[in-house]
Amino acid sequence: YVAGTTVGYLTQAGVNAVAQAVTDAETYLAGGSVTAEKSAEHQAAINAAVAALEIVMPEEGKFYVLKCSYQDRYVYVNNENKLNYTQSFDSNANAGKFVWQFEHVSDNKFKMKSVHTQSYMQTITNGSHVTLGSTGADVTLSMGAVAGTIMFEAGNAGIGIHANADPIIGWTNTAGANHYFIEEVTSFSHTLAVGDSEWSTLVLGYNAE
Repeated sequence: YVAGTTVGYLTQAGVNAVAQAVTDAETYLAGGSVTAEKSAEHQAAINAAVAALEIVMPEEGKFYVLKCSYQDRYVYVNNENKLNYTQSFDSNANAGKFVWQFEHVSDNKFKMKSVHTQSYMQTITNGSHVTLGSTGADVTLSMGAVAGTIMFEAGNAGIGIHANADPIIGWTNTAGANHYFIEEVTSFSHTLAVGDSEWSTLVLGYNAE
């Protein structure tokens, strides 16, 4: 169990509690006077500490990008309001399509909003394109298979975002391309094209400088 302070890692307090429960059990076993009842108590204490582990969740108001642990693929929203991926993220070149905000619903459930389209992640269905819409599904965040990564689930148990299809599809969360680092970004840009008229308009769904 790996603790950390960034999104996706386990909290230090939880990891410490597991370590202490294991240490207590080892100390007991080393004492030589072992009973089935007492051993069961220590096993139950370890199980309870593991069950109570929590991961660091994203914060409302902050901006994040999603990087798949499989080949470091970054998720973005394409022109059809579907998810796609690319191998790089450049914060200085129309990066808004990569950026997400998380609106807390309850516990580990969030609404996921694209700052590029101001739309939300919808229900994720096995084998279908992952799309966004005006009203989103509640997205459950849970610990991924790689330390510091997150799995997503929305509406269908065990089905998450699979960054190994073009566009991205829903697929079983046991797949390697379903685990993501959620990286905070403090700045990103949108390039505005101005034509021969020398005038253009840009309306953003978030505060900007």
